[in-house]
Formats: sequence, structure tokens, C-alpha cells
Amino acid sequence: MTDNPLPRAALNYPDSRLDSTVDDYHGEQVADPYRWLEEIRSAETEAWVDAQNELTEGYLSAIDERSAILDRLMRLATGGHRGLPQEAGGLYFRMLNDGSHDQDQLFVSEGLDGEPRLLLDPNTFSDNGSVSLAMWSPSRDGTKLLYGTSESGSDWTTWRVRDVATGADLPDITRWGKYANAAWETDGSSFIYKRYPEPQPGREHMDGSHAASIHRHVLGEEQAADAMLFSMPDRQDEGIFFGLNHLRDLLVIYNGRRGMPGNRIILIDLQGDAQPVVLVDSYDHSLFLLGNDADRLWFRTDHNAPNHRIIEIERGSPDPANWRELVPEQPEALRVAALYGGCFACQYLEHAASVMRVFATDGTELDRLALPGNGNVENMHGSAGSGEFFLDYTDAITPDCTLRVDISALPSGNASVTAIDPAPDNGWDPALYETSTMFYESADGTRVPLHLAHRKGLKPGNYLPTILYGYGGFNIAQIPKFTPARAAWLEMGGLFAIAGIRGGSEYGKAWHHAAIKQNRQRAYEDFIAAAEYLLREGWTTREQLAIQGRSNGGLLVGAVMCQRPELFAVALPQVGVMDMLRFNQFTAGPFWESDYGSPQNEAEYRAIRAYSPLHNLHEGTCYPSTLVTTGDTDDRVVPSHSYKFAARLQAVQSCDKPTLIRIDTRAGHGQGKPIAQEMREFADMYAFALHNMGVTTVS
Repeated sequence: MTDNPLPRAALNYPDSRLDSTVDDYHGEQVADPYRWLEEIRSAETEAWVDAQNELTEGYLSAIDERSAILDRLMRLATGGHRGLPQEAGGLYFRMLNDGSHDQDQLFVSEGLDGEPRLLLDPNTFSDNGSVSLAMWSPSRDGTKLLYGTSESGSDWTTWRVRDVATGADLPDITRWGKYANAAWETDGSSFIYKRYPEPQPGREHMDGSHAASIHRHVLGEEQAADAMLFSMPDRQDEGIFFGLNHLRDLLVIYNGRRGMPGNRIILIDLQGDAQPVVLVDSYDHSLFLLGNDADRLWFRTDHNAPNHRIIEIERGSPDPANWRELVPEQPEALRVAALYGGCFACQYLEHAASVMRVFATDGTELDRLALPGNGNVENMHGSAGSGEFFLDYTDAITPDCTLRVDISALPSGNASVTAIDPAPDNGWDPALYETSTMFYESADGTRVPLHLAHRKGLKPGNYLPTILYGYGGFNIAQIPKFTPARAAWLEMGGLFAIAGIRGGSEYGKAWHHAAIKQNRQRAYEDFIAAAEYLLREGWTTREQLAIQGRSNGGLLVGAVMCQRPELFAVALPQVGVMDMLRFNQFTAGPFWESDYGSPQNEAEYRAIRAYSPLHNLHEGTCYPSTLVTTGDTDDRVVPSHSYKFAARLQAVQSCDKPTLIRIDTRAGHGQGKPIAQEMREFADMYAFALHNMGVTTVS
């Protein structure tokens, strides 16, 4: 990359009319002049979307490097992909892509090394690629496949069943599922799924995350005949999710309440009277079932263990006083645990790098697994009765690598870890790049990790075009991982930095809870301090610093660009939660109150109002060059968040830095997006960022 400032042309933004809407929040009158943009299917809003996209496309098409960046991204993204194998009935099911398809295909083989046979091709679901595969699961004997599809990136899921031998679909179809929650029962003659009431026409992407119920579908019957196993008609604003134990005779329901950090546990004995029984009646702590031996149930929990531990609960004596600790809390956060081959496979995070340990069900440590490097396990898959399981390993410069873990020799011997896939053929050479983890101090003195990736030999003082990425919420750790988009940025000579700010799970429950509700500002202070560290150490300059984040990370970008607009050259908020006074009025928003608090609570409102991006854009301020991105069918973070933020930002921008919005049509929150569509979005963001950093040559 070379530095050569470019002139910026004046932009004629589309008209965004103001209405007279005013809301009262605890005695404070708050104007909401863009409320009309919440009607995302109105003719006026759709015309506004078209006008904004026309302006943005005109701006981006004038950037010469745009096509070269897209070519680079497509090369890296189409080098092939292999998902984790899943065994059922001696067959192995696996998502594969040789690089020539927009969406991965599902194959099945006899044995892990058998010849793969195409079973399901999501590329044929629709003519325009807007329908994707949301989730799939083979029956225990491997004869049938349950799979869910999603249209235009929506969270709505339609379930179908395919005969594995013939490749033909059975007539069974169930609709209005959400968040891909379904599972086979033992003999494969029925499956259980969660569904919601059918939304009103035109409201499909605004409503539909309340009044969930759990049903059993018997193959060959109509959905109307499906028996309802569980609902909470008196608690319709509470969330439910379910799983089956590995014996598939026990339905485990996780019941969350808006604004609370944990979940109740409700059990239904599918082989017994099928009556719900509350096992744990508290919303103060999280529990997740790992497996069981008859009435001895094993859970991962943060109860009395901020870094999580594994406990045993007897169904007949579930009082917490009787809980038995199996694997004690460790100094590192227990990120994921699962029951494989009669053992607990536990993934811990040590400064955002994975450490894999295997324990017997009595808590005895059996082995520590050797991973390829100081990276991370993205996914794990196996079965409780098998002597093998699979890991998806990656780090900032290493493409995903599938590892087979053989634990059949335990407990007398050791586990073996073997890579089973070749490196993708996309021209990427990780030997040319390096990663490191630094630590910096936030405003209150807290030590925060910062993960850097760049070409070898680059160092402070080179002043690199930099993307600083963050999330900081919902107990989700931001760990270094390889993506084609990040690799392309490194190839172009840039620095990619990930800040492990508070609100995530990098250091367990305490790290998460340090930045929730009235303490949300700590996450933003951590992120600002990361930017200041990069500038102070000489990694970059303010003129070459971009910030990026998705969803809750989009909120992060919006908040910090409002608080410190002079600190950044470019802001890239993706599908962000921008209107923090109305986030809980749509789809799954009420359940985000556990992290954000509620605008209807006065004390929490004061904290929310202080950082809400939409409400902290002020006239007379020069904001960074900003490209807002969203999808018009996003029903997780509804697109009106981004619409209203962009309209307000365009109205108050006091300098010639562009403030644009890019709206993907027939696209949702990001899941299921075809490769080409996803890479076009990144190409546009990178072209926009480089242009507004004054970088004109892509090396």
C-alpha cells in the first residue's frame, strides 16, 4: 500500500424527511424523527433504500482498486472448504466445497475415507442463491437427514426430511421455526422442533421472537397434527431453547428471562409421562447439559464459578446443596465442554488461545491435546458413544484445519490428534505473516489483550493501514481466526487488530459482567484505549485507522465514533444495534436486555441514552468517513437501526467525509450469505476504507 491522499467529491444525499414523533422516557422528551424508517416494507422506505444504494454504488464504482480487491477476496474465498465430519450409522456426513460453489454442499460417505456422494446442494435451493442451508442433522441410524432452510438470510427456518439412500425428500415440511432448533428422536420416526406463531404478512422480519413452543413431528403427518410438548402461555416474552440428551429420551429445555444472566432447566421425560419438571428454578446462573448416566446429569455451569466448571445433578435431589463438582473451575475460562466417548472434552481460553483437556466423568484429568499452534478451536463435533471426535482449528493466519482426535486408548493410553485435510489451494502462504498478542491498559487500568496480524518484518514505525475490530458483548470471546477477508487485508500490507474488550468471555464471567447494563461504557473505553495504543506505539496513524464490528460490534463502532470522532479515519459498522432506546421492540431484542439493560428502567435508561449511537450524533461535528452496512431482511438486528443512524449521520455531518449506507437486498444478518455476495460486501468496505485513508495502490 502507498499513501497518496485523494480528493473527496461532495455528495448529494437522498432526502430523509423528519416527522414529529417524540417519546417520553422517564420525563425526558426524546425526538425520533426517522421513526417512519421502521416501516421497512413501506413504499417510502423502499424508495429511500433504492436512493441510498444508488448513491453508494456510484461512489464505490469510482474507486479504481475496487475490482482488484474483489478479485483478491474471491481467490482466497474459493480455495475450498471442508466442514467437520459427523458420523451416524457408520456413515459420515460433511459439508464440502471445492471452491466452485457459492454455498457449501453436503456429502455422505461410507467411512471417513470413503468416496463422498452428494446428498444436498444448497446452490439449487433457489435461482438467485437467496435460500441457504441453516442446519442439518442425520438420524441416529444415518438413514434420514433433517435439514432446515432459510430465505434471504432470515432467522426463520423451514424443516424438511431427506432419504439418505435415495436423495429424495419426504413429504414432511414444518414451518415457522427459528434459530435452527430441531433434533431427531431415538428411532428416527419423529423429530422435535421449536416454532413460533405465524407472523402477520409484512411483519415477518420485525416480529416473531415471542410465544415460542416446542412440538413433536411424526413423519408422514401434517404439521397441523404435531403435538405440542411445551409452551409457556403465561410467560410468552421469555426465551426457550431445547436439546436432547445423548440417549435421546430426555428433552432439556433452557428457559431464559429478559434482563437475567442465566437460565432455568426444565426436563421432559419423552419415554415417560412427558410432563415438564423444573430441575433448576433460577435465572441467576447458566447451565448447559453435557450428558448423563441414567439420573446423573452433567452440566457446565458458572454457578459459583465465574470461569465455569462441570457439575453433576441427581434428578431426584436437584437442590444446589446436593450438586457434586466434577471438574473444578480453572484459572482459564472454560469456553466449551462436550461429552465424547464417555469423556469430557474441554476447551479453555488462555489469553484467547485454546487449550484442550480431556477428563473422565468422575473429574479425573486424562490428557491434554496437542494443537498445531497457539490458535483456537472454532468448532467441535462427536458423539457420546464414539471413540473419536473432530476439531476445527484456526488462528489469524492459518486457514481452518480439521483435526481428528482418537480417544479410544483413554484412560490407560493417550489421545492422538491427526490433521485429516490438505491446506486449501488458494495461494495463501501463512509463512509470510506473523501474529502476536499485546496488552494495553484501559481507562480504569484494566489490562486488555490486543491480537495483531501482519506481514513478517513489519513493525511499529511502519505506520500501517489498520483495521481495529471488536465486539465486547454477550459473553462471546473475540479470538484470532483466519477469514478470507482478513487474509486479503494482510496481503495488501495492512495490519488487522482484534481487541479482546470487556463484555466478551475472554476471561470468563467476570470479564463479561464487567461491561453489561450500567457498565457498558467500559467496553467502549477498552476499544478507544486499543486505538490509542496502536497510535502511541506507532503501528498506524489516525489517517490510516479504520474500526469495524458486526451486530453488537456495530453498536461498538457507532458508540466510539460518536464519542471520539477525531480518533479514526474510517468507521465500518455492520448490522449494528444503533437505536438503543428501541432495540427491545423488535424480534429477539427483548432478550438483549441481559447485556444492555432496559430503556424502560430509569437507571438503565440513563446509561443507555449516554452511548446510544443514534442519539449521540450532534450537529457541528466532523465524523469519520463511514460506510454503514445492513441487509433488508435482517430479522435479528432489524435494518431500521442502520437506516435511522445513516439518515441522522448524513444530516449532521459537518465536513466532507462521506457517510454512506450499503443495503444488501434479500440478505439478513449474515448467516447463509453466498460467498460472492459476502466478498462483494468486503470488497466495498475495503475499497471505501483505503480510498478514505488516501491509499491508492494495492500491493
